[in-house]
Amino acid sequence: MRSRSGLWRVAELPTTREGVERAFSYFTAGVRLGTVAQMVPAVQLGAERAPHDAAYLACWGAAS
Repeated sequence: MRSRSGLWRVAELPTTREGVERAFSYFTAGVRLGTVAQMVPAVQLGAERAPHDAAYLACWGAAS
């Protein structure tokens, strides 16, 4: 699967069950990466203010 630019494969997803599953997996990965990107700026401040910094970091790691 090569698109016009050769870099973006999402544009050529087939309309079969496999294509829908691939598109959904791209969507899920994007949502998860977006969540982690929003969490990153707060991790240092949160660890400094948390009463148990190791537990905070463990929860942050599980959430990410």
